[in-house]
Amino acid sequence: MFSQKETLALAHDALKHFRLKCEVKFLSIAAFKKIALKSSLIQQVLAEGWDFEELKIPALIYHQEKDHIYLNEKILDRILKNIDKDLQKDFVKSVIYHELFHVLYEHQLEKNNFVECLKSEERVCRAFKKKYPALYKIGYDLHKKATLM
Repeated sequence: MFSQKETLALAHDALKHFRLKCEVKFLSIAAFKKIALKSSLIQQVLAEGWDFEELKIPALIYHQEKDHIYLNEKILDRILKNIDKDLQKDFVKSVIYHELFHVLYEHQLEKNNFVECLKSEERVCRAFKKKYPALYKIGYDLHKKATLM
């Protein structure tokens, strides 16, 4: 599996590429879920009957005074199980780039409510897909496959 050290090195390279400052770190599943539940988008999905574990969310963006990207090794490992090492690297890069697009478009997020979070997700996906179509496809396809399992 792709290690935490390798993931954080990729994140460091991505931050340089995007010329952004952001804290990137791994959280335990309990701490990760606690942060995730602050998102009105995730709250809505869970209210519709999904279980948090089913969502297989590998990373979260958390805006405070400083932006944070939180990752969860357990979820990443579940998604990347039985995947070629090069594809694992591309998936992790895709996840990090996706979160960094959230940082880039943070100023367009007016409120932390369901509608605004959904708009933010759509905006980020469109921009990411346009600028990095191959990475977008890898991230989308592997996550979709993992959530169907």
